Amino acid sequence: MANVTNEEVVLEVGPGLGALTQALVKVAKAVLAVELDVQLAARLPETLVELASSSPNGLESLTQNTPWRVLNRDALGMKSADFQFALSAGEIVQPNLVVANLPYNIATPLVLHLFEVLPELERMLVMVQAEVAERWCAPAGGKTYGVPTVKLEWFAKCQVVGHVDRSVFWPKPHVDSSLVELIKKPPPSTKASQEKVFRLIDSAFSQRRKTLVNSLTSRGYPREAVQASLAAMELPEKVRGERLTCSQYVTLSDSLAAFAK
Repeated sequence: MANVTNEEVVLEVGPGLGALTQALVKVAKAVLAVELDVQLAARLPETLVELASSSPNGLESLTQNTPWRVLNRDALGMKSADFQFALSAGEIVQPNLVVANLPYNIATPLVLHLFEVLPELERMLVMVQAEVAERWCAPAGGKTYGVPTVKLEWFAKCQVVGHVDRSVFWPKPHVDSSLVELIKKPPPSTKASQEKVFRLIDSAFSQRRKTLVNSLTSRGYPREAVQASLAAMELPEKVRGERLTCSQYVTLSDSLAAFAK
């Protein structure tokens, strides 16, 4: 489903025992695996060497065709340069594709972080908890629509492309999973910085049951300015934050730029 080609540099976060990694090194241009667990990170290179040794052309052929690197790091703490590595020909590459079974407890902040620090990134295909996938791809106004949905919309088009029942895992988890595809898109055109737009989004959802005017006012935005901005956008004064799309938040942020903190 990932349709990985030999032109793509793949990042895998949380490879574990390397079942997915073994498949990726057979088809990608290069693979970077980032594993937080010390023991798993130490074992993974051995697993890949064993795979290469058993391949028809041996270890040398496999490593020449698909260079790979394993890092024992916390991906959330890595900067852009940390994801770079050199191929045998001296070419410096950085991941343009993420294929991973993401650690469920950090899936949302991790995906946002990777979009921010990987300039070459074009798409992701990741497995996450089904409820998280639903939240990421929710339509505006839906019950699960929230801050993650809006922020991901800044970076990418999000689509659930498959479901994975909990019964296929051992040990069986307490949740079902979904495959989500995220296709990067150009950032919105705005006078405000991403940081200021995201701060506005956080403020808008800070008190979900309140109207957008009240939520923003409680965070220091002048009531009259917010009301005027919503009127200019032809939105009702009592609209709630979950009704606005990312592009509407960008417009609102531009309108309130003078009051942004």
